[in-house]
Amino acid sequence: MKRILLSSLFAAALMYTIPVFADLEVPGEANPVLSENSIVLNKAKFSVIKRIDQGTVTLKVLGVDGKEMWASLPLGEQEKLFIIDGAASPLTVKDLTGDGVPEIITAAMTGPETSALYVFKYDAAGKKFVGMNFKYEKEQLSRDFMVSDMYQKNGEDIVFMPENQVRALGKIFNEDAGPTAGFYFFKLTGDEFVCSEIIPVPTDAPADAQSEDAGAGATASATTETPAPAATDAPAAGN
Repeated sequence: MKRILLSSLFAAALMYTIPVFADLEVPGEANPVLSENSIVLNKAKFSVIKRIDQGTVTLKVLGVDGKEMWASLPLGEQEKLFIIDGAASPLTVKDLTGDGVPEIITAAMTGPETSALYVFKYDAAGKKFVGMNFKYEKEQLSRDFMVSDMYQKNGEDIVFMPENQVRALGKIFNEDAGPTAGFYFFKLTGDEFVCSEIIPVPTDAPADAQSEDAGAGATASATTETPAPAATDAPAAGN
């Protein structure tokens, strides 16, 4: 039986002290802000700031008085784009769950080819944001981020699709064959995203959705088997 997994090299990636991302602009030390947005909670407006400090990306939510209401734990090492509503974005505020309270959506690079997507939901009781889980039901694995390990500069390795689905571009590994490029689909179900399907990238897909390193030219059949991701530590999504 072939085993399939999405490679997630977070533990090694987070040890890089001076990552090099030639395709991404790095803010200067005098301006650590990567991107900004705003969110309205209980009729009060808050600023959402995405920062990079000493090679570490975090989110901060500030009140109108500039006082910090919430701050995330480290998310990664560099800015990352993703696709939502048909456009590339590094930071979006949108009500995905339909409960009238918007979520904070962002992503960060965790290595030269690896990145993580985070969706933060507001916890009114705790007055903080909590990372929504991405779940592999068969493996009984749940974590508060989604992985892509095939970096695309334009953000198309992480795409929000219709009907509250998220698609990640990643490597599919087989026991008796080399890795192939694949799409991992996660469906929003309640307050979590559940992995619903894993398929190889179609051979007629755009060239930038494939990778020689991932053996995209290899033949593989579609599968809906849940992957068994590598058991590695990952950036914590919130406090």
